Amino acid sequence: MKKNYLLLASLCLFIVTNIFSTDKYVGTTVTDGGATLGSEANPYLSLSDAITAAIDNDKIIIVGTITQNSQIAFNKALTFEGASNAMVQSTGANRLFNITADAAKTITFTGITFQNFNSAFQGSVLNNSSQTGMTLTFIRCNFLNNSTSSENGGGVFYIAQNPTINFTGCTFYNNAVITSTAANARGGAIHFTGSANATITNCTFSENKIAKTGNFEGAAIRVNSNSNNITVQNSLFYNNKANNGTGLNSDFNGVGGATMSFLNSLAQYTNNVDTETGSNITADFTNTTFAFVSPNLTYNAPNSLTDATPIDFGNDNNDAGAWDSGINIFEGTASILWSENSNWSSGTAPIGDGTENIAIIGAICNMFTAGVAVNNIKVTTELRIQGQNVFIVNGESDVTGIVRYFANLQDDAENAKAWYLISSPLSGEVFDDAFADKNDITIGSATKRGIATYNPGEIGSAAWTYFSDTNNNITATSGQGFSMKITPDAITFADNGGEYADNDVGFEGDFTTDNAGVTINTPTKGFNLLGNPYVAHINSATFLGSTSGIDQSQIWVWNQTLNGGDGGYEVQMSGDSFMLAPAQGFFVNVTTAESLNFAESNQATTGGTFQKIARTELKLLVSDSQNSRFTKLYFLNDATKGYDFGWEGEVFGGVKNDFELYTHLVNENQGKKYQKQSLPASELESLTIPIGVVANAGKKIIFSLELSNFPLNVKVYLEDRLNNTFNRLDETNTSYEVTLSENSTGVGRFYLHTNTKNVLSTIDVALENISVFTTNRNTLKVVGLPSGTANLKLYDILGKQVMQSAFISTGVKEISLPKFVSGAYIVQLQTEAGKLNKKIILE
Repeated sequence: MKKNYLLLASLCLFIVTNIFSTDKYVGTTVTDGGATLGSEANPYLSLSDAITAAIDNDKIIIVGTITQNSQIAFNKALTFEGASNAMVQSTGANRLFNITADAAKTITFTGITFQNFNSAFQGSVLNNSSQTGMTLTFIRCNFLNNSTSSENGGGVFYIAQNPTINFTGCTFYNNAVITSTAANARGGAIHFTGSANATITNCTFSENKIAKTGNFEGAAIRVNSNSNNITVQNSLFYNNKANNGTGLNSDFNGVGGATMSFLNSLAQYTNNVDTETGSNITADFTNTTFAFVSPNLTYNAPNSLTDATPIDFGNDNNDAGAWDSGINIFEGTASILWSENSNWSSGTAPIGDGTENIAIIGAICNMFTAGVAVNNIKVTTELRIQGQNVFIVNGESDVTGIVRYFANLQDDAENAKAWYLISSPLSGEVFDDAFADKNDITIGSATKRGIATYNPGEIGSAAWTYFSDTNNNITATSGQGFSMKITPDAITFADNGGEYADNDVGFEGDFTTDNAGVTINTPTKGFNLLGNPYVAHINSATFLGSTSGIDQSQIWVWNQTLNGGDGGYEVQMSGDSFMLAPAQGFFVNVTTAESLNFAESNQATTGGTFQKIARTELKLLVSDSQNSRFTKLYFLNDATKGYDFGWEGEVFGGVKNDFELYTHLVNENQGKKYQKQSLPASELESLTIPIGVVANAGKKIIFSLELSNFPLNVKVYLEDRLNNTFNRLDETNTSYEVTLSENSTGVGRFYLHTNTKNVLSTIDVALENISVFTTNRNTLKVVGLPSGTANLKLYDILGKQVMQSAFISTGVKEISLPKFVSGAYIVQLQTEAGKLNKKIILE
């Protein structure tokens, strides 16, 4: 019985030892010295200490760069794993590992770079003298610049016994056997002897070398025993040479009688390799362009499906070498549709996550898929991006064929309608006769066509320069905006082989992939027409926030749905993070002539979800017999009654408007015209907002209201101070009509009130709604005055009265100022409703 207890105890100890293995970290940075030694926060500072502390089946995790200047001998079953660019290096002259593990033990290395080990013994990184049954596995490891001066060969590995060895996705670069005698200088990367069984898959061997002359000793791999069984598959050998790298090509060599399989691989020189079916012993690299930049082998996308490139051997779609190019070739065997899986060499259409490399070389490719992103792209035929979809290139673009992007524009028979602000989302587009004809660009007066550039600082007809079909081509600079109008003619691309479908405007060029983005140098002060230079959405707030020298709070876009479908300029505030679509133009106000930059990192595959936020909004509209205008009020938790950066948007001032609607700020009014204004939601029940109207005398204008998520208990009134009326607008089908007896030139007559009262009167109009500000150095403007007599006094900062003016109020009063010194002044205003004081600054 006692022996059974001992046996049970031993069994339990074995189970605990083998199941409850632990992770041990090795690194150079300690974040918590009080933590358990070997933890992530308190790692071992040397690899040898971690291995000494480890027991069978432990995992050793290497973080960062570890220096090991002495040999480590061990016989434990361990897993070594690299985290975030893990590297083990030597700064001395030593071998890294001497493994003498017992039979049946497994040692695995994953994701680690081993470099600069220079040993006087064979196998600068690893020497193995294990017993039968041990397994060594290396996955995605790099072996760089290692060497041995031993006569027995083996630059990186010397496998002298008989383990099972697996190398998968590994790179061997510039490893060497550099012995001075050179008699046995073999296996610049690996030297097999004994009875080793090895499988080498998707590995790259480049620039490895041996001191021995002649090309039959394996500058990359030497199989030195007829008991070896070595299989190499889907791997690449290039520029491995004898005579210390100056001699003949020498890749994979072995003694007669060894079992050596070389499958679906490329090499420049092999010998003693078996001839089983499917083996590729040598290859001609004449038509293959590739380069080795440690630790990756890279090669160009093919120009045709018959190009000799080290990709896609057999039917498993695995590339030769440690690095998988990921090139997916559009062959167009089934159709011209991007989404058709059978059109692609991999058998699957790209998923569009930004990591894949693709080549459009087999046929024309029609892309209707929304939100596509790729890494590198090559186009030798034609790629058509339809349906205004997004296409982002994260890496490099090589276009020797054609890329076309199609945007949809609507048309109108009236020349003044259906104009759009656009930009070319592809670089290199030229607006010429051919572009105008195949895109149905409107024909105007004389030789003018419906494409125009904007001239900053000009207003009216002088603001636009139109394309002319008499040798006046326009090269579309990336990031530049244009106005455009089309007139479809019912001739389509299929009809004449050169014209696009009606209402589709096609831009042609290359993708913009510069890491520095798109820069517009020295823009002109004032309003400038820009455009999205990418086949992607860009965030206007990100663009504004990263660009100095402009008004960073707002942009202006053309909204075709405004004014009954006639279109109009709409301000978009930076706080809304408005997403600009591909090919969309917009205006900015340049304050300093500094360079403007569109960052490549600001590309997005979708337009965002900000427009779906359910916030409280009020939209006031005014129309006459021909036009309509609007102004919006947003009620936000964090807004104030003054100026809130990014949440106040002005009326576009780059064009002259004879009919306008806007608001002034409730507080801190400086006379600016706001198309959109944000106000505190907490004061929604008691706000008075000055309304500006510009319209000619004799016009009948109609005010109406649209509300979104508006409280039911809050009423909205429009006050007409000239007619002394309060008109409720928030009820269904309500409006206010008035015929102007004189020109309306701004604020002072109309006010919008939000209130919980059922009826408002002049008693409810408070003095706090009066604004006093300077419009220039010599003019003081008072807005919001109640009707009646008023008296204004001006005091300097010392309290001395410097001016007085009495007048009859009609809502707005402009007062001429004498020439005062710059500084702060106090305005004291006495009206029939009471007295108030306001501070102004004269600059």
